[in-house]
Amino acid sequence: MTGSAKVYRVGPDGRERVFHVVPAGEAFAEAAMFMEAYPASAEALTSPTTVVAIDKNGFKQLLTRDPRLSFRIMGTLVKWLARMRDALTDLTMKDVPARFASYVLSLAIEPGQPIKVGVSKTMLAQILGTTKETLSRLLRRLAEHRILTYRGNVIRIVNRPRFQKIARGDEKI
Repeated sequence: MTGSAKVYRVGPDGRERVFHVVPAGEAFAEAAMFMEAYPASAEALTSPTTVVAIDKNGFKQLLTRDPRLSFRIMGTLVKWLARMRDALTDLTMKDVPARFASYVLSLAIEPGQPIKVGVSKTMLAQILGTTKETLSRLLRRLAEHRILTYRGNVIRIVNRPRFQKIARGDEKI
């Protein structure tokens, strides 16, 4: 895939719940190969975005001929399942500051380096299960407490130990 897309579902209340933002080059919806209907929708976030669709029956035939590919697909699905398990745990057991801190820490490549958040505040709020306004207030509080700085979509963690405590739920902000 080129560009980026979001995988989401609309709840009975009409609110959109974003499960995953798919960056360029990453595959998504692999589970659809093994299901009658895929339980989510996808929408391009950038223009242009190119998505390659794979024929379900041809792909299954390929899997039967190449066990290594089957194991790679299983590995991908297990990683996706672990990511969804972690997201569900965060949503049900952590407050918004802890969910935000966990998310940002999952993006960090190297401690001390700026972290580019590849989605808008609105999209990030949807991923975290909150509102844009709540997220903005949280960012202000974290900056006031000198835990992080943010400018546009770039975050710099200033006090990593405290931010990690917030992510674990050991410190409230």
